[in-house]
Amino acid sequence: MSCALLRVLRPKSGLYVINKSTLVSEDDVKRWTAACARQIAEHVAPAYGMRPVRVQFLSAASHAPAGAWVITVLDDADQAGDLGWHTEDNSGRIYGRVFARPCLDYNVPVSTTLSHEIVETFCDPDVDQWRDTGNGYSVAYEACDPVEGNSYMIGDVAVSDFVTPGWYKSGSVRTHWREPQVDVAPLGLAPGGYVVRKWADGHEDQEFGATANRDYIAAKRHQLGRADRRITR
Repeated sequence: MSCALLRVLRPKSGLYVINKSTLVSEDDVKRWTAACARQIAEHVAPAYGMRPVRVQFLSAASHAPAGAWVITVLDDADQAGDLGWHTEDNSGRIYGRVFARPCLDYNVPVSTTLSHEIVETFCDPDVDQWRDTGNGYSVAYEACDPVEGNSYMIGDVAVSDFVTPGWYKSGSVRTHWREPQVDVAPLGLAPGGYVVRKWADGHEDQEFGATANRDYIAAKRHQLGRADRRITR
């Protein structure tokens, strides 16, 4: 079955978070998930002109509805140093992982990594899109990467900043969500941000912000979450 057909047939029943970590409590992950639900409904979906999806915490013993996107919080990475990733498997199942221990080792709030993965799963669940910049290269459609390191508060929970569709357009007033606005030009990077670029000859590289933690960024990139599947739009 083709990926395009899978997208039509796959139920969009929401995004669910399960905690299987011993390093962060169920109450904490439940609170973070509630903040991420507000972020999607009140910030991300309106910014992108999209209909929000349900974002809900489930106990580890519960079962997500068929077709749901599930992100699981675990202690340790399946690949050394990973902080989190999301992907689509060959059967069209969307899922993600957030790893508490590497986040804590890097002194990164686990809640911001969870928010990062939820926002990017919502914006590009099939992990397959590039955006042509008109500058000889395309950029991976990853809503949080260009402002990596930026966060803001929803209640008492730190969530990830994200770029708006204006980030891809010259002359836009608002390029990312964080308030107060820190100046990020269209297609520009926050000091801690980065972007994956694909050039006309097919090779890929990364561009980094002035103070980007390259070891940390390398740890965020997982072979499953990246893509020969990506298509330029």
